[in-house]
Amino acid sequence: MSTRGIRTGNASARLRALTSVAAREANGLIAVAITLLLAIAAAGSAGAASATGSPAVSGMLGELRVDWEQRQRGAGAVISGYVYNDGGTTATQVMVLAEGLDGGGQRVSSTTGNVMGTVPAFGRAYFELRVPAAAGYRVSIQSADWIKGGGGGGGM
Repeated sequence: MSTRGIRTGNASARLRALTSVAAREANGLIAVAITLLLAIAAAGSAGAASATGSPAVSGMLGELRVDWEQRQRGAGAVISGYVYNDGGTTATQVMVLAEGLDGGGQRVSSTTGNVMGTVPAFGRAYFELRVPAAAGYRVSIQSADWIKGGGGGGGM
């Protein structure tokens, strides 16, 4: 049997060294991944002009979420998007709240409007609100009624 290309003697020491290097590199990658996740989370909460989600709500309102964008129109702005229903019950009379914020994140205006039609179970419906100009906006679901049986006819 040939032993060409195989070193004996320090194989155990080399294996321990390689294992140690691999462990350090894995720890470094984990640290980088955690840093990136924290940076993404911080950027997501910075109040961009487009956002998904609404503040935590209890009960069935928690099944509704908002995906919206803001664009300038005249002296004010328009906030438009969709309300998504992640639950199995159709929502009706869905009221969206858009709060205008100053540079410090304090509310300076408040505008409400209804979603067009119903928000079907596991579906979505469109909304659009004219709002006063502000440094930023926070958009959430203010209220909704529910239809038993799940049918509906909102937007898609």
